[in-house]
Amino acid sequence: MKKIASQLLASLCFGAFALILSITNAHATHNSSGKRHSDLQAFASWADFVDRWKSLNGQLIDFKTINFKLDNKYRYIGVWKLGSGKGGALYRYPSWSEFVNKWKELDNQRLIDIDISRIGNTTWYTGTWQRNARSGALYSLGSWQAFTEKWNALSNQKLIDLEISGTGDNTNFVGVWQGGATSGALYRYGNWRSFTDKWKALNRDNQRLIDVEVDKQGNTIFYTGVWEKGSGNALYQFSTWPSLINKWLELDRQGYYLVDIEAERFGDSEIFIGVWHR
Repeated sequence: MKKIASQLLASLCFGAFALILSITNAHATHNSSGKRHSDLQAFASWADFVDRWKSLNGQLIDFKTINFKLDNKYRYIGVWKLGSGKGGALYRYPSWSEFVNKWKELDNQRLIDIDISRIGNTTWYTGTWQRNARSGALYSLGSWQAFTEKWNALSNQKLIDLEISGTGDNTNFVGVWQGGATSGALYRYGNWRSFTDKWKALNRDNQRLIDVEVDKQGNTIFYTGVWEKGSGNALYQFSTWPSLINKWLELDRQGYYLVDIEAERFGDSEIFIGVWHR
């Protein structure tokens, strides 16, 4: 795949209707000032999500789309880091080429997260950016081997986000890099226990998880993680959305802020994973 290097700006709204699906209306007191460290919400429409993005004074750091088992409807989930000022751009396109073309146009913002989701017959590419920061590389590769080879080749850049979409021969591994930095570890395991064992070992080696991806190949669920140098992080997996919300509220009171979530549905099973820093 061809290397691309640049960035983005703005906001697109496709469609308009619907009500906000409340998720975090219980904005409890989390520290002595009553302020939260992060915001986590899910919405019933893209339009409602964008309205929240426009109004919130925080950096959108993660975005996910999931078809909830509860009512078989899609939800748009956002994670914001609060207290860091207004974030950068938000774009959503129905093709990879459109997404990349917009990314190329902007050179004063850094792509920090990409979500790829298929809704009906359309595959959507959604990205969030950080202001006043330059991007590194953006690659889409057709195999794990090709992706790790590219990761090794980009030794002068830091992998900050990984998105895995599709299954079998149609699986794509999309990576977002930050220039002027070096990556931490990158691991992929076929079960949760092996993944968390590696997470514990890397914690002792002063590396902290910044992104986790879940995908299913055949009958195996894979957990893939991206690490950076640093300490102070928490990792939890749940089978229900309310359980993730409750843990988010609990950890926020302890000074942790959510940096990444993973939300996937495989048949009748749902997986919700949260990664926290402090």
